[in-house]
Amino acid sequence: MAIAVIVSACATSGVTCNRFAAPNGSDHGKGTARSPFRTPQKLVDSLSPGMTGCLASGTYVGDLRVNHGGSAQAPITLTGAPGADATVVGRIWLTDGANYVQVTYLHLDGRNDANLPSPLVDATGDRFVGDDVTNDHTAICFELGSAGGYGQARDTLLADNRIHSCGVMPPTNHQHGIYVGNSVGARIVDNIIYDNADRGIQLYWNAQQTTIAGNIIDRNGEGIILAGNSQTASSNNLITHNIITNSRVRADVESSWSSDGMKGSGNLVEDNCTFGGRMTIDSSAGGFEARDNIDADPGYVDPEKGDYSLRASSPCATLLATTSTAGS
Repeated sequence: MAIAVIVSACATSGVTCNRFAAPNGSDHGKGTARSPFRTPQKLVDSLSPGMTGCLASGTYVGDLRVNHGGSAQAPITLTGAPGADATVVGRIWLTDGANYVQVTYLHLDGRNDANLPSPLVDATGDRFVGDDVTNDHTAICFELGSAGGYGQARDTLLADNRIHSCGVMPPTNHQHGIYVGNSVGARIVDNIIYDNADRGIQLYWNAQQTTIAGNIIDRNGEGIILAGNSQTASSNNLITHNIITNSRVRADVESSWSSDGMKGSGNLVEDNCTFGGRMTIDSSAGGFEARDNIDADPGYVDPEKGDYSLRASSPCATLLATTSTAGS
């Protein structure tokens, strides 16, 4: 017997679609099921708050820049049509002001000509749920918040995604599965984050009030790092009830602070299961409190094939919190 850990990019049957796109459609169409648009860009541009745009099965190649959003009560949603298996190849950027946008149950292949991070979130209240996210080892995958005035990510939700094969190989110490850069209040919950070149999750340079819970983070260069630069330190972040294992270059959890800056404060690493990294939890640089974590083999069923189900005897199973907030 095994304890299932399931993350799927297949569209759910209960979605109601207001507009459609299909690989054989036309951007001169009406966006209906019978006359779908061709590109995700045209589809998203056509949506008003509260509307859902659905992609038919197939592959869509081209960058997607989302320039407008919805509201907390009426988000804009990009998803797969019922039963569809849709892939978007290209950079996705939710720009400053593209608030309350949801991207759900899609394959997101962020390969782009400039090798820039994808998806990039510079807005408030955006959600990625149930997606499969990668870029075939060419760049950073998720980046939350930008420097240079492009925008801060606020209250981002990343839930129930697979995030893998991000960052160039061999590792460069700069390319990660999730880069929480200029962000307040992100929630990273119930994801499977694996085989990324450097950090599974990097909290640098200005990651504040992040919750990282219920994730499996395996076979990355490093698991999670808390860090800051000479002016800002990532603080008040909670890392709890995760399984963080087999980091290939550095520790499963660690910190790094600028020699001419401050250390983070209020960071807590609690009730996690770590195992098999170059170190498990390296607290030598300080800036976080670690307590009640265990060092134990989680007993994945077949991680080489992406099966992160836990065997029933797993000593880590009870630590996986029931933290899914995708519907909240």
